[in-house]
Amino acid sequence: MSPLNALTDTVPYQPGLQVPRLNAVDVGTFISMKLPPREMVLSPILPAQGLIMAYAPRGIGKTYFALSVALAVASGGSVLRYTAPEPRKVLYVDGEMPGNVMQERLSFIARGMSVDLKQPENLHIITPDLQPDMSANIGTTDGRGCH
Repeated sequence: MSPLNALTDTVPYQPGLQVPRLNAVDVGTFISMKLPPREMVLSPILPAQGLIMAYAPRGIGKTYFALSVALAVASGGSVLRYTAPEPRKVLYVDGEMPGNVMQERLSFIARGMSVDLKQPENLHIITPDLQPDMSANIGTTDGRGCH
C-alpha cells in the first residue's frame, strides 16, 4: 500500500463516499491568509499541537512532573509557573509503573494542587495493570504491532 493511497486502499468503495482530501494552497495565498493565533494548552510552555520532552536521570521526578502537568491541563489549573487557560481532555499513557503506585502519586499530587479527582471526566489513564494482555514488549517490533 502506498502512503498516498493509504485511505483509499483501506476503505472499500462505496458509491457516494466522500474521501477526505488534503488542501494545498500556493505560498502567496498561504502567507496572506488570516489564521487564528495558536492556543496555549499550558502557558507559556505547551502550545496546541506542541510537544514537551522531559528528560532526566532516573529518580529525578519526571513522572511527578508529567502527572502534575496532566492534572493542571485537565483541571484548567496551574503547575510550577505554568497555567492552563482552560480545562482540556488529557490521556496519560504509562508503560511501566504499577497501578497502585500511580494511584498513590496521583492522589498525592492532586491534594498538593487542590485538584478534585472526583470530577474525572477530563483525565484518562492507560497503565499496564489495566490491560488484558501485557505480554507485549514495546521494545520489540512484534510488541509494537509492526509486523
